Amino acid sequence: MADTIRIYANRDGLVDVPNNIKVERGTKVLFSSTSVGSTVNITGFESTYWTSTLNAVLELGKDDTYHIKSNAPYGKSTLRVNDPVDGSKHPFTIEVVPSIDKPNPYYLSPSITSSYSGLNANEFVVSQIHTLQTEAYTIVHLRSDDPEVRFRLVELATSHHEEDFYGNWVTDFFMNSTYLKRFQIAFRAPTGSLESKTVTVRIGSRVHTVTLSTSTELVPSSHHVINFGRTSGELSLLDVKGFFGGAGNLRDYFRKGRNVPDMPANSGIPTSGSIRLTDFRGAATAFFIALHPRDRDTRLMLTQYGDQSTGVGWNIWTGEADDWDLGYSKFIKDNAEFRYTLDYKFHSGYGTTNPVQKPTLSSISGSPGTWSSANKSVHVTVYGRKREEFFVTCTVTMYARHKDFPTKTLSTSAQVKVRCVGV
Repeated sequence: MADTIRIYANRDGLVDVPNNIKVERGTKVLFSSTSVGSTVNITGFESTYWTSTLNAVLELGKDDTYHIKSNAPYGKSTLRVNDPVDGSKHPFTIEVVPSIDKPNPYYLSPSITSSYSGLNANEFVVSQIHTLQTEAYTIVHLRSDDPEVRFRLVELATSHHEEDFYGNWVTDFFMNSTYLKRFQIAFRAPTGSLESKTVTVRIGSRVHTVTLSTSTELVPSSHHVINFGRTSGELSLLDVKGFFGGAGNLRDYFRKGRNVPDMPANSGIPTSGSIRLTDFRGAATAFFIALHPRDRDTRLMLTQYGDQSTGVGWNIWTGEADDWDLGYSKFIKDNAEFRYTLDYKFHSGYGTTNPVQKPTLSSISGSPGTWSSANKSVHVTVYGRKREEFFVTCTVTMYARHKDFPTKTLSTSAQVKVRCVGV
């Protein structure tokens, strides 16, 4: 069965793919541009091979979709990337072949782990770095049946003085045997404790099944206690649900379960067997950072061509691969607010220590420094102007609090190191 592939192009030709690409009949081809400020044209689509012969006009951030005919002959279709600025043409070929080696890819190391257990609820698990080798001149599509599974490119350092660099997390990814060879996968654990789920990861024509299961979420010794506030009187199931979250079935609220942490205030709540509403008098939940964010490194290149920018972000409950997490229970996750601050330092001995434009901080709400439940991701952008070179460390401090208990505040931090290099 034919696959989908993506081919990137800029004014100088194809980007990170060979100039002769093998495909099967019926392949869907997405053409994308990496050029900023100008369109890129692709011409030469022949009706013998392609369902459309219109020229592709590529703009940054938009795909043009083409299809190889299901009855296309075996052979080469010659296309050209046209630079509309200087008129230069860069030919490449799409070769239709009877079949790509199956299974594809034929080398993947290490193998994909099939089971993760003992995870915290909602935790994202990041795989090892995988090395991919495919049949020559092919492009492989990485994707999953689970929309929460993410992939990212890993570029290994070119010298021992540098660290590895990581691309953005995406829901699907395209790799080939010539340039893009290393990647990671991120899986999200089930949303509650003591749950299990199975996802599939598709790499080319190979299908990998991965199981993720959660244990009882543990409460660390350092945490904020948030009291239920009901020590006497009548209680309703709605009261319990409103505090701990969950679906509202009383059996969802055993201690050590998905909603009720195991802590001294909850010693009267059973872990199994019979449970009563009166067991929740004097109960509490815990507020803590369950997963701290990781530091990042990246590079800003080609500054001799004009202004450039690069950046990285950290997410929490955005549908992306979460980089940090809070505990405990849906009560916390539905009612948390966030804000962020940025500090940066330009290092001496590496170009300028005072670039014209300084790093900036942004968030979904547009106000990263203001408490907001919408601030579920934060992004640092570093700018380089023409011929600038520098090395900067940006430190982002991430704050979280519960909107109903604003004095219960947590904080953690992460750094990104950016090298701006003119080549």
